[in-house]
Amino acid sequence: MNKPLTILLGLVVETDLPLIQGDCLGVDYGVDFADQYQLSLVGAIGDFDSVSLSRLSKLKETYGQRWIHLPAQKDVTDADYAIEWAIEQGYQPIYILGGIGGRTDHFYALLNTLTRHAGYPLILLNAQQSISALIPGSYVVEATHQYVSIFAKDEAVISIKDAMYPLHKKKLSPHDSLGISNTWVNEQPIQLMIERGIVLVFLSSDSSSQNKTTSKTTL
Repeated sequence: MNKPLTILLGLVVETDLPLIQGDCLGVDYGVDFADQYQLSLVGAIGDFDSVSLSRLSKLKETYGQRWIHLPAQKDVTDADYAIEWAIEQGYQPIYILGGIGGRTDHFYALLNTLTRHAGYPLILLNAQQSISALIPGSYVVEATHQYVSIFAKDEAVISIKDAMYPLHKKKLSPHDSLGISNTWVNEQPIQLMIERGIVLVFLSSDSSSQNKTTSKTTL
C-alpha cells in the first residue's frame, strides 16, 4: 500500500493535530478525539470498557466492519493490536500519536513494539519528540529538534559523524546511557551508521515551539 497512517491513542491532544498524516485509525479515546475534531477514520479499535452500551451501539452503526471490538481481557494492548493491524494492511509509514506520557508501563510496551518491528517505518511521536527503532544501516538525522539520543536495545556498534559528540565504531550495551542528549553542529545533518544491533533513536526538544519540523520522520 505504501500509504501513511496515523494511529490515535488515548493520550492524543489538540497540539497533535498538525502531526497527522494520511489515513487515521482511532483506538479507544482516539475514536472520540476523531469525532470531536471531525476526523475521518479507516477503523475504530479498542475494548471500549468505559463506554456506555448506547455509545457502543452507535460505534458499531457508524463504523460497521471498520469497528473492531476487542475483549477487555486479552494478551495484547489495544495499541499493540492496532499497530499489528495497520502493518498487516500495508500502511507505511505509521505514525503513533497519544502514546507518550501517562502510564509508564504502557509507554514501555510501545517501545517494545517499536523494537519488535525495528526497521519498519513506525514512529511514536508528539509535538516535542519522535522515537524510532532502527536496524543496521546508514541514516541521515536532520536538525528538527534540540537533541538526539541513541540507546541500544541489544549489543550494538554505532558511529556518529558531524554531531557535537561523534563516535567511531562504539560498542553500546542496553545499559549504556552514553548516547543521550547529543546535538547538531550549525544545524547540519548528523550521519548515523549502525553496524550491528537495534537502537532506539529519540529526537526531542524542551519545547514544541523549538521544533522546526514535527510532522514527519527524519530518519
